[in-house]
Amino acid sequence: MLSSRTLLSLIALSLLGSTAVQAHDFWVAPSAFQPAKGQRLTLQIEVGDQFAGERLARSPELIERFQSLAPGQELGEAKPVVGIDGRAPAGYLRPQESGLHWVALTTNPVALTLPSIQFETYLEEEGLQAVRSERQRRGEGLAPGRERYSRCAKAALTVDGDRSGDWSLAWGLPLELVLDGDPAALAPEERLGVRVLASGKPVAKVLVTAIEAGDPERVLAARTDEHGRVRLPIEAGTWLISAVHMTRDTDQADSDWRSHWASLTFAVPSAD
Repeated sequence: MLSSRTLLSLIALSLLGSTAVQAHDFWVAPSAFQPAKGQRLTLQIEVGDQFAGERLARSPELIERFQSLAPGQELGEAKPVVGIDGRAPAGYLRPQESGLHWVALTTNPVALTLPSIQFETYLEEEGLQAVRSERQRRGEGLAPGRERYSRCAKAALTVDGDRSGDWSLAWGLPLELVLDGDPAALAPEERLGVRVLASGKPVAKVLVTAIEAGDPERVLAARTDEHGRVRLPIEAGTWLISAVHMTRDTDQADSDWRSHWASLTFAVPSAD
């Protein structure tokens, strides 16, 4: 039997023309997180588990926003990421300035209905116990889970080894992960502060997980405090941080819940 995580992602995968049957997280994977100035980069959209994913083709039906931001640019100056519809990679980028570059991608909402048992399992797996409690309070515990969900993925790239730039930049996405600063600047034993923001506002009690590419079995996890912040022991490596936030859907009669899934990918160089 397919897991609820797999069923949740199959809808998006079918829209993207993928034949994969295993999926959970959704992230942007550049061909290099620390490229040289002028280097041609590919930007893959990947879906998978434990930071191992399948590369998806670019889909204009699914992609709402796919932009890059160079050092010194304001958010209103972000440029569209170019690519070829129906093909992977989903985008290309050739950074022309040294320093911190951002890539952000959001998707259009996708509707999904799961049988009650699978939906309840999915809520448990993603740390959405508050939604389970709300369903019970409303007498919906045995009802199918009717949901609309969207993805909000960001990636940070440092060009020419220059890490200068605004590491705490918030794009104002429906849901996003925002760093307190450059993770490479942490002192030994210091933890990285990560905030969860929904349209710019902090969200408490959200489960945040982090996986390092070289050690996918080790999952860092914490819930946000009243300021929407967690602190994670991030070390050298390539990282995927993710979170999901679900609220009651008040916009659609055929949907009870609205969720947004956020991811952030970046690399921390070794001190050696």
